[in-house]
Amino acid sequence: QVALHNYYSSKGNEKEAFEHLKKAFVNPDLDLETKTNILGSFYGRAEAREPKAYEQGLELAEIMMEVHPGATESNALYGDFLRLGKKPKEASFYYFRAASTEKRDFRIWDNLLYMDYELRQFDSLEHHSARAIEIFPSQPNNYKYNGIANTELKNYKKAAMVLKDGMEFVIDNSQRLDFLSLMGDAYYYLQDYAKSNNAFEEALKINSDNTYVLNNYAYYLSL
Repeated sequence: QVALHNYYSSKGNEKEAFEHLKKAFVNPDLDLETKTNILGSFYGRAEAREPKAYEQGLELAEIMMEVHPGATESNALYGDFLRLGKKPKEASFYYFRAASTEKRDFRIWDNLLYMDYELRQFDSLEHHSARAIEIFPSQPNNYKYNGIANTELKNYKKAAMVLKDGMEFVIDNSQRLDFLSLMGDAYYYLQDYAKSNNAFEEALKINSDNTYVLNNYAYYLSL
């Protein structure tokens, strides 16, 4: 079926080619790696807004979910297509299913945390980011999301501590600025104004025109 897909595709008969590809995806004996690679190519084309790529990719992702419902790859890719289709709530559910058994692919966890953040599910974000820190302790994004979640949940001391820990793994100025501005917020709410001011001053050394830092720092100073 895959060979027939390639044959008809080379002849320009995309409709017939896709029908054979669907038959291949229905077959549980076609290995997950092959299906993942094919579906990944559809996702890349869908991101590039190639005509029909999203609709066809989503259809293949749905078939893959039906045939391999418990596979990490199925859930993660289905989540990708749902996210691309602006369905964050549904995407979050499948990213969670994928992440539940995944301890190697950081991208899946990062997508789950981003969805929690987008949906403002801060309880979930705090829980999931804490788990992500355990599995991927050198990834700064996990600490950033945990700091954001704890700040939103008014756990300011915990937010400041985890952000300070995460600074150890920051590799560029853009990330460093994010951490410093978040630490400035957390220290302000802890009424540790000296540390708050220092964090904002250090952030402004990186980018003196950053709107978020300037706005928050000025507001806190006015208070």
